[in-house]
Amino acid sequence: MDKKDIDAIYNLMQNVSDKLGGLSSKIESKNHGSEVQNIIKKQDTMIAYLVHLTNDMEKSNMTKSENTNNYNEYVLFGKDSTMNSRILFILASLIFVAWLGFKYLAPIVSKQDKLELENTNYRMMYEYLYLKDTSQEPTNYTMQQLAKHIQTRDANFIKEYNKMISQHRLTKRRMELENELEKLK
Repeated sequence: MDKKDIDAIYNLMQNVSDKLGGLSSKIESKNHGSEVQNIIKKQDTMIAYLVHLTNDMEKSNMTKSENTNNYNEYVLFGKDSTMNSRILFILASLIFVAWLGFKYLAPIVSKQDKLELENTNYRMMYEYLYLKDTSQEPTNYTMQQLAKHIQTRDANFIKEYNKMISQHRLTKRRMELENELEKLK
């Protein structure tokens, strides 16, 4: 039996002894001599029986706990295993697909990154040449130098490029506002 069962029996014994004690005190107050003696004897025999019963339960629990084995055996393959052929097939398929993904998708992703970088560099070169042309300023760089500055992200070049973009936006906004003013007149 578990410890919970033993505790329940102890609680039951305590309740029985409390009730019998209360009854015996009531009976003594009424002074029924022979009846009181009979009830006390019954009470003593019941308590002795409950004590004997709990001792037997504790002994049986001790022998059971000594015989129990905490050794668990887990089988990976065989008839008692939880792994069947379907699970093994799915597991092998997932490993194969993951291996193919790492093998073939990694170069594609890195190639896309290179293409995005080239696209950004091309757009920056195009916008730089367009902004220089619209501002009527001569270009300070040859095409090879310009490509080198864009690829290395030269700080002075980026500063000049950002300055030209902000000036272009200001002039574009100024022209839009002037057009709106003319429409309002």
